[in-house]
Amino acid sequence: MRNLNIILFLLCSLLGTTYNHAQIEDDVEVSDSIPGNIDEETFKIKFFKALSERGIENYEKAIQTLNEIEQSVKDEAIVYFQLGLNYLDLENYRMSLIHLEKAKTLKPEDVDINEAIFKVYFKQSNYSSAIDEALLLAKTNKDYLITLAELYFRTAEYQKALEYLDLSDSEFGYTAYRDNMRQEVFKAKSDLKMAVKYYSKRKELEPFNPFNLYRLANFLAEDQQFEKAISATQSLISEHPFFTRAYVAQTDIFIQNNQPEKAIEALKIVVSDRLLEETYKIEAIEYFKVYLEKHPEYQQQFIDVLNTATQTAEDNASFLDLAEFYFESDQQKSLENYKKALNQNPQDFKILSAICMLEFKLGLYNDAINTADKALEVFPSQVVFMIYKGQSLFNLEQYEEANTLFLEAVDYMFEENETLLNLYESIHLTYKALQNEAKAIEYKQKAEKLKSELK
Repeated sequence: MRNLNIILFLLCSLLGTTYNHAQIEDDVEVSDSIPGNIDEETFKIKFFKALSERGIENYEKAIQTLNEIEQSVKDEAIVYFQLGLNYLDLENYRMSLIHLEKAKTLKPEDVDINEAIFKVYFKQSNYSSAIDEALLLAKTNKDYLITLAELYFRTAEYQKALEYLDLSDSEFGYTAYRDNMRQEVFKAKSDLKMAVKYYSKRKELEPFNPFNLYRLANFLAEDQQFEKAISATQSLISEHPFFTRAYVAQTDIFIQNNQPEKAIEALKIVVSDRLLEETYKIEAIEYFKVYLEKHPEYQQQFIDVLNTATQTAEDNASFLDLAEFYFESDQQKSLENYKKALNQNPQDFKILSAICMLEFKLGLYNDAINTADKALEVFPSQVVFMIYKGQSLFNLEQYEEANTLFLEAVDYMFEENETLLNLYESIHLTYKALQNEAKAIEYKQKAEKLKSELK
């Protein structure tokens, strides 16, 4: 058998990190010596039939054929191995492990078998056993060093995760993938002093890499060493003048250190940079928005920064935040900014629904209908757009069209909630306007019944 390839993918949830899984591709060679009550040619025919069935995902048929072989040929590792793989494909991990362990007993050093067993343990989330297998595999395949780091991260053994990251770095050199993972391990470990020490050293080893200073500044700030953190960002700006994310870090650090004026200056640079990804602009904006919750006196300065940004950069973040800020105080301005944001993201559900709602609230019923029609082309089953369009039609006294739309919207409702209540009440009103008293009463009763159930 040839060695199996392992492809490990990192998967993030709360920590923003991705994790490994091994993908096994088997390319087997039939044993030269076939013991038992079956001749070699029959064995090959049946065996390759099983491989063909597995190739077209007929795993049950493959297992049936392999079981027929196993009854005649005992203690043949390749048969148990293939049975294990087919049960693994069926996600029957117990049976997969039984057969793979039989194969391993016959060929304890076979890498393909050990990798398959590793995959079963990983699929079962049996990380302790997966680690044991990975430790064996790492002796001959250094790719498993990063696998071990990820497994130890999953089991919250952070120091071991760091150790295997170091081993992997020593073997292959630094990579962005492992650097991102190390950052998450440091965060989870909550050992800020260790993180600061590490990145202080890394910036000396790799002065050309701005991320070392960037991460150092962030961990210094988390450790409340604000002056050193600010100094690190200033060095970062001096050494890497086009690395605008330094100003994102500065916005956060100045906010934490209660220096809002300096944070505003950093934020101006962030939101006005045409090349900086919008994700980081939103990140910096959020830092300041949190500060505004306790310090509303800086709200106007914040809005001025966003207004300036919309004049100098064509990014969506500033328009969205302006739209949200104006939503309560000036809905017309809010609508204008939502429309500008829509120009950057013409199929954004959140923006389209906000525009539709504002147009309806401002009495711009024809505009609301047009927006709803455009939205329904992209999101044909989204009831929210049917409701705004229907209510706009109702206010334009187009009762028949409104009623038809509301009834259609009900067909897309799969649970009893406030939206369904809204529809029943709207249908009641349209039937009343159409002078269909029987139907009006029917839907009024439905609305009253649902309202009592939702209390």
